[in-house]
Amino acid sequence: MRVLDLGCGDRQRGRREFPEAEIVGLDLQAGWNADRDSIPNAVWDVIFVHHLLEHLWDVDLFLERCKRAMLPGHTKLIIGMPNLASWVNRLVFLGGYLPRCYEVSTRYNVGKPFGWHQDGLGGHRRVFTVRAFCQLLALHGFTILRLRGEPSTAPCWRPIHWLDGWLTRLSPSLASAFRVEVIR
Repeated sequence: MRVLDLGCGDRQRGRREFPEAEIVGLDLQAGWNADRDSIPNAVWDVIFVHHLLEHLWDVDLFLERCKRAMLPGHTKLIIGMPNLASWVNRLVFLGGYLPRCYEVSTRYNVGKPFGWHQDGLGGHRRVFTVRAFCQLLALHGFTILRLRGEPSTAPCWRPIHWLDGWLTRLSPSLASAFRVEVIR
């Protein structure tokens, strides 16, 4: 199996997800620019995009490039991202705070509860909910094969990890993050 891991970071996530695969990784920190650079033409079984789209300026252009790089009915596109409408974000909004991964400034991490202001800036440019992203995928001509919620892996969640896991299983729209698998 050939996997293209876009936004691969240290490449550990892709290796865990696809341990037997041949993986080609491109990352922003290594000079690849998802807003500017094309996606390599090759035969990919999977294009894996984990927590990258929220950092892009032009998500539509990125999805168009992914679609061009996919073989119809063959290549799976797997995208994971944070969920603005997660259960914890809904509670945080009620208190008048910003969620952990979202900022109003490029310099200061303000407006956060629970000491989250001590986290580094996440650099998110786009926000997603499950419903909005599924609608966007449909507009781009993708067919959803699977949708699932993903619990948070942030250390600050450890005390409520059991609750997060339970709500994530209850509904992807409540999850801290979600993952969608599509074909064209």
